[in-house]
Amino acid sequence: MIRGGVLVLCGLALCLAARAEGVFAVNDVWFARADGGYAVRARLSAGPESLARQLLHSGYAVRFKFDMRFVESRDWLPDRELGDISWTPEIVYDSLLERYTFRSGGAEEEFGSLAAALARAGVLHGAPSGDAEELRRILNDPDTYLTARYEMSVGHLPQALQVSLLTGDYEINSGWRRFAAGVRE
Repeated sequence: MIRGGVLVLCGLALCLAARAEGVFAVNDVWFARADGGYAVRARLSAGPESLARQLLHSGYAVRFKFDMRFVESRDWLPDRELGDISWTPEIVYDSLLERYTFRSGGAEEEFGSLAAALARAGVLHGAPSGDAEELRRILNDPDTYLTARYEMSVGHLPQALQVSLLTGDYEINSGWRRFAAGVRE
């Protein structure tokens, strides 16, 4: 009985480790000064044989969703969410030109690699809008941290492919990760 329980626990640990690695990753998130305000910057990655790369090279546009929250850590109370930001860039691959096109908010940029397009997808200029003084206070508060996740949006794909992605062994969400708040130059 104990032996069977140990095997189940070991199998569960391996599944969780594989799931935690995921297809997508948020490696870092920070703010940088830009044009009199701030720009959100994130280092995002997709593995070399990732699902996103396979879909792009099969002719499908891939939409990503990046969510970030500002959270205040409180000693005796649950942490409090101060605000959030999200954006949904799109990347398409042109097999004839062997170029990746990044699209967001009407803007388009071309890149020679998926890594470069993902790097651009991790930059949201001029965000967040609102009171710059309040944002500065939040970012400099040692009790404030950021949480972020990165996922692939499947709603625009053909329905049969959506079902396959959502019910298969694919990991299309990085999961929430925690980062220190602050401004970097």
